Amino acid sequence: MSLAGALAVFTLLALAASAQPVAFGRVRNFRVPEYYDAPNQNQMKSLLSGAEAEPQSNGLFRIREVRLETFRENGERELVLTAPQCVYDSRQRTATSAGRFRAESGDAPSNIEGEGFSWQADARTLNISNCVHAVLRPPPPKPDPVKK
Repeated sequence: MSLAGALAVFTLLALAASAQPVAFGRVRNFRVPEYYDAPNQNQMKSLLSGAEAEPQSNGLFRIREVRLETFRENGERELVLTAPQCVYDSRQRTATSAGRFRAESGDAPSNIEGEGFSWQADARTLNISNCVHAVLRPPPPKPDPVKK
C-alpha cells in the first residue's frame, strides 16, 4: 500500500472512531491488521482486507471483495475467509455479512461455505448463520524426520 493510501485509511479510521460522519469517498486496498499483545506484539493476529471500502456513518465501512485471515501466535495461518462483501464496525471491531462466504482452514484441506457470518476480533470468534456446508479433512501427515 502506498504512503498516501495508508494515510487515507488512517484518517478514515480516526474519523470513524470519533463518531463524525465521514465525507470521504471510497478507499481502495482497505486493510485492518490486529496484532497480539506483548511479547508477541510483532505477530499479526488477524488481517481484514478488501478491494474497496466505503465509509458509512458511526464507524461503519461497507467492504467489497473481503478477505479475513487469522494467524496463530507462531505465525501459522489459521483461517482464510472470503466473501463478496461485508460491513466492518471499527468501534466494535466486528465484520458481518448476510451474503455468501467461504472459509478455509490454514493447516488442513477443510472448508466451510454458507450464507451469513459474524466475526468478532476481540473474542476471535466466527459465527456462521445459514446454509452451511462443511468439508472437514485431517491435516496431511507430516514427513518423518530424516534419521542418521
